[in-house]
Amino acid sequence: MNNVFVVSHRVFEDAEFIALSHTVKMLYVYLSKLSNRYANKEGWFWVSNKTLAKEAHMNIKTVVIAKKTLQDTGFLKYKVSTFNSSSLKATIYKLNHHMDIGKH
Repeated sequence: MNNVFVVSHRVFEDAEFIALSHTVKMLYVYLSKLSNRYANKEGWFWVSNKTLAKEAHMNIKTVVIAKKTLQDTGFLKYKVSTFNSSSLKATIYKLNHHMDIGKH
């Protein structure tokens, strides 16, 4: 198992990212860890709010607000998707760490 993960320099050099709260940045870093470990070929991965809250040491409300902030600023995409060709639904995520910064 790989014990390192990548977070793009471009993200940390972006003025809009720099202006975000430390909590939102910390969630982005944690999502980067998950993305590097679990994302499919298209960059999508899934995790529950409960797991995000526990692993990032935040409450669920804080996770929800931080995810919305990351989505609104273009650093994160998420959507509800059918899980494994069944009727189960899950929220899936994709980080925009290779995005054209400033073009959301």
